[in-house]
Amino acid sequence: MVVSVTRGFVPALGYGWEMTVKSDLSVVDVNYEPKVECVARVTPDQWSALLGRVEEAHFFELQDAYTSDPRQPIPFFTRVVRTDAHKTIYALVGQPFALSQLDAHLAGLRLALQWTGRAGDAAAEEFCPQHMRIRPTS
Repeated sequence: MVVSVTRGFVPALGYGWEMTVKSDLSVVDVNYEPKVECVARVTPDQWSALLGRVEEAHFFELQDAYTSDPRQPIPFFTRVVRTDAHKTIYALVGQPFALSQLDAHLAGLRLALQWTGRAGDAAAEEFCPQHMRIRPTS
């Protein structure tokens, strides 16, 4: 059973982010510049659609990395956690179409969700409702 699906960007320098969608329908988007956590919720239908993308990609059968130059760090990653296993795939170029579709689906969710900051965190409460307009999703 899938517990969570994460998409993130962790560059060698500069800002980064990661969004995790959980089976309890909660979503957390951690931003590293500024350091804030944004929260949202998906619907049961959105969770089911995401699980369908994970299954279509045959995620646990894919390579761990896709790149044209293995010497270069890969800042983009997708992680799936199941109750019995977890896998992280780093991809920059050359990934299978189904993995690209999963990543695009996650990017679409980031744009569609209504983000709020964690209660009591003034910086997050100010940043999160606007954050998709401030920075790119990938």
